[in-house]
Amino acid sequence: MLRCCQPLLIRWAITFVGQDLPAFENRNEAFRLILFTFVLYTGMAVANAMYERLLNRLRCLMDMAVVGIIHNRCLTIKDGVFDEAAAVTLMSDDASEVVWASSLIHEVWSNCVELCIGMYLLADELGWVCISPLIVVLGKLPPPRLMPFALL
Repeated sequence: MLRCCQPLLIRWAITFVGQDLPAFENRNEAFRLILFTFVLYTGMAVANAMYERLLNRLRCLMDMAVVGIIHNRCLTIKDGVFDEAAAVTLMSDDASEVVWASSLIHEVWSNCVELCIGMYLLADELGWVCISPLIVVLGKLPPPRLMPFALL
């Protein structure tokens, strides 16, 4: 949310530089601008640290839960059903993949919300030209690759 306040800070700084105010009002406006900048960037750093901490906590909890589920399942299988013990050794790799996918899901939905808010703020400033960054990004994406088995 604080990242979306950066355009407001830029707009405020541009209007501050462009206006002619008496020295006293100019000084007060400059102090407010500096304070707003400090609060904004300090808040962004604190929010990012809290997000990373909570995401690491989620990763640890999910890792423990998935390993526990897989381990419980492996211990409840009857003896002699599976002769290959290699599946147990891959338990931590599978758990890591599940944890990675769950954190990726949170990154994707939050970036989509951030993109929508950013496009709205850009449309508010520029109008219909706000679509041009989206066109550039979509134009730089590599073409989808065909899967080898789809050619059969």
